[in-house]
Amino acid sequence: MDIFDRINIIATILTAETKILAPEGRRKSWKIVYPDGKVRYSPTKPTEKEISEEAPSEEAPEKGQVEVSKKEMSDMKRTLKKELGELPDNVDDLIKDEVAKLRGKKTETKSVFTDEENALPDKSQQKVKTEKELFSEAKKAQKDMMKLLDQGKGLDKAMGAKHFDIAKGDKPDLDTKGPIIITAPLKGKERSKEKVEADYGGDWSKLKDVVRASVGVDSFEQVEEVVQKLRDMGMELAEKPTDRFANPTSAGYRDIKISVKYPNGHIGELQIHLKSILKAKEQAHKDYEVVRSIEAKAKKEGREDLTDEEQKVVDEANDKMKKAYEDAWEGATARPAAKAASLRMAAPKTRYFELEGNPVVLVYKKFPVMTVKGKDKVYYDFFKLFHDGREISKREYGKLKKG
Repeated sequence: MDIFDRINIIATILTAETKILAPEGRRKSWKIVYPDGKVRYSPTKPTEKEISEEAPSEEAPEKGQVEVSKKEMSDMKRTLKKELGELPDNVDDLIKDEVAKLRGKKTETKSVFTDEENALPDKSQQKVKTEKELFSEAKKAQKDMMKLLDQGKGLDKAMGAKHFDIAKGDKPDLDTKGPIIITAPLKGKERSKEKVEADYGGDWSKLKDVVRASVGVDSFEQVEEVVQKLRDMGMELAEKPTDRFANPTSAGYRDIKISVKYPNGHIGELQIHLKSILKAKEQAHKDYEVVRSIEAKAKKEGREDLTDEEQKVVDEANDKMKKAYEDAWEGATARPAAKAASLRMAAPKTRYFELEGNPVVLVYKKFPVMTVKGKDKVYYDFFKLFHDGREISKREYGKLKKG
């Protein structure tokens, strides 16, 4: 068990109750920290009513606001020393990083979207309900997507981007200098059906990536430029964009996912990437092949548990993936990646995620369990969970579970 594992477990235990922090240092107000990371500030000592009220989500702590009191630090270090003996010199920083993560700390990168865009509803859905209707509308929307991105008068012209069309057999060259646009044919009906059944409980209105495309750039500044160019061209957002540059996944993966509403009302998906991170993703897929073998074997056997050796293989693959994404981010931006907890699991640790709008629980030496429309099922895909899932609090997991 490494230092990150112990700190994460201990920090979870020690921050499981609502904390009341008195004014300290530059902070002149009282601070109420809730178990799921939400925060409320009060100019005077908070009353029982203020403490019992749930803090509004928009007041979740930003960088620089997350603090660890002297008593918390002392308690954690004392417990850690009892468990581990000698502590590393940077133990204070490690504890602060872990507690910040548990309390919902955001990363050092500001969102490229406006307050108005970030205030859009979290989820949208297609206006049609059946597979036939969805694909009929998607064919029309595909043409509008090409107008937005290509044909010499869209994003390709605005940014001088090179276009790779998968439908024509083009193979994207991630070493190409400058922006690239990658378009694909409509998502296959068989794959679409699998996703609708597995992730959406048979609800076709929730499938929003039948029409899909990606934009790859060399720098974060170009990411901001792409978003602005799309705004200028009248792109309509169907829901709040997923900005994983501002809020990376547990694995450190960063990109932007936009649900675009096309003129006929169909919703498609547009992703914006750093090409260096796309390269790292390709390598991560290769590193994860051995994990996929474990998943396939366990699924065939109907098994929910991991052996010690299998857990070790998953941990090692996650370590490689996380390092690859951190290196890619630092190389493309010259910014250090915000420290995050190790992806390694340890007994008796339990972690909670949201994936495709569904709650997922992950217990040590077990495969994840996802709840879809009230039904629990073993989820044999660690890569997708860590790569695309959003880690959440036990409290938020409970709310999602209840629907």
